[in-house]
Amino acid sequence: MTETHLFQRTLHGLQPDAVNAGVLDDVPIGSIVSVTIKRPRNVLHHRKLFALISVVFPHQSVWLTREDLRESLLIAAGHSEAVQAMITDPTTKKRVLGEVWRAKSISFKALDQKGFEAVYDRVVHIILTKILKGVDRADLDREVEEILIGRR
Repeated sequence: MTETHLFQRTLHGLQPDAVNAGVLDDVPIGSIVSVTIKRPRNVLHHRKLFALISVVFPHQSVWLTREDLRESLLIAAGHSEAVQAMITDPTTKKRVLGEVWRAKSISFKALDQKGFEAVYDRVVHIILTKILKGVDRADLDREVEEILIGRR
């Protein structure tokens, strides 16, 4: 029988969270159980990406919408895929089938927490080296935090 329960890592090992407190009551001490470790996505970290985009957007003039900026940042960070689409050949001006890049999904289903953290860090690197050159990571993080706690 497979069951899914949430546990928290403590100094003493894995402990069931408050909702699952009695989940191990029927398991005798010393029993071996199989455990699959999967870190659930942090919804606050997900919101953090959108707060980051809100901080950056007013300080650039290339992208017309926040969505365009988000898409471009994810592509630049390597979280993207090539797809076939109709494009205009610049030489002949004719519509042809070509390859374009689009951002992959950052949904909870598509990306685990570890993967999301890696994408987030690459996006921050792109911002600090290509868009907001000279801005300190700590200052950028502080601005994002202000949005998350509702001060901005």
